[in-house]
Amino acid sequence: MSKPRSYSASHAGGPSKSTHPPGRPTVVVVAAVLVDDEGRVLLTRRNEKQRFAGYWEFPGGKIEWGEHPRAALARELDEELGIRPESVGEVLDVIAYTKDDTHWIVLFFHVQLSAHQKIRKGTTFKWVKPKDLAGVDLLPPNRTALPAIMKKLLKI
Repeated sequence: MSKPRSYSASHAGGPSKSTHPPGRPTVVVVAAVLVDDEGRVLLTRRNEKQRFAGYWEFPGGKIEWGEHPRAALARELDEELGIRPESVGEVLDVIAYTKDDTHWIVLFFHVQLSAHQKIRKGTTFKWVKPKDLAGVDLLPPNRTALPAIMKKLLKI
């Protein structure tokens, strides 16, 4: 696995520091780069109650205490989208950034979705061809990971 890269755009609170200050939380997030049988990637839209409302993102969520990242991603996909991946594949990228005194680590996993699974009604989502991802209004940390994800997706 490659070394985590920092997301340090102005809206992420500046560059991440090399040491972790005492009393500051670290949150680990998992995200699915879900690919369907046609090679398209699934994106979900953040709702109006969430920070960065309206941005598109790779679905996922926070890892709970003691949970394995792959198990957390399977749980999040079931809770958010009503789907259950048969397996969670390789890590496509890892990024790290600091925002509002919290250190965030995001793991992006490749997940293949079979045609028989349907996304839960009420979820705002779209399927995008990999070549069109650069034109989507992605959540900033997702945008940071996009070049590495694209490089690996095109090889898969």
